[in-house]
Amino acid sequence: MKKITVVLIVCMISAFLVSCNKKNQYQSFIDEGIFESVDTNFKSVNNSFYFIKKYKLTSDEINNIGSWFVDTYNNQYIENSGLGISITFYPNRMFRVYKDHAGLNDIQYIFGDWKIENKKLLISLKIKAVKLGNNTWDFETTSNHNYYKILKIKKYNSAVINSEAYDFTSVPQNIKKYFEINENDLPRYRLLFDTLGNPPGDLTADSKYEQIFSSVSFDKDYLKQLIEVW
Repeated sequence: MKKITVVLIVCMISAFLVSCNKKNQYQSFIDEGIFESVDTNFKSVNNSFYFIKKYKLTSDEINNIGSWFVDTYNNQYIENSGLGISITFYPNRMFRVYKDHAGLNDIQYIFGDWKIENKKLLISLKIKAVKLGNNTWDFETTSNHNYYKILKIKKYNSAVINSEAYDFTSVPQNIKKYFEINENDLPRYRLLFDTLGNPPGDLTADSKYEQIFSSVSFDKDYLKQLIEVW
């Protein structure tokens, strides 16, 4: 009985030390601007209140706004894992996916809608931008615009890093094939500000970004603007 108790205590201490080391590692990354603290989110951006009110953004949605990259600091890189190398969630509830190393006639971007309901991140995949010559794009859409759950939102302890990868099992196979979704995804971390602490762009009244995000559109000219945003 005493041996079992000792083993349990050792296991608890080991788990505590591992947790502390991970927190210390995350804090060092936060200090270097690689990861973002849980205290950092879209509210920190000037004029964010306008968009929060306009789109009735919840606290979880406010935390989700920004670009999410594959966490290669804690995992081995997988090319084009999940939807793509980065996923940017905008305050108007549109998102843009960037594919990695797209060649001619390959998908370079994916666009759609997103929302968070009951701690579930839902996405609706709508349009893919296929890379053509001379930096031009062919925008192709699908008629299925249903929302699919890809993540259960969990509490962030220090850095804004998802503990689990996006899960695409609820997305129909034909949709995954159409958008070339690799189900072998990795956990991701959010970056809203750059390493110098600067916001992604000027969102003040009458600015270019404020005008872009004040509406929602899947018109090709609008999507071309989103390609250049954040």
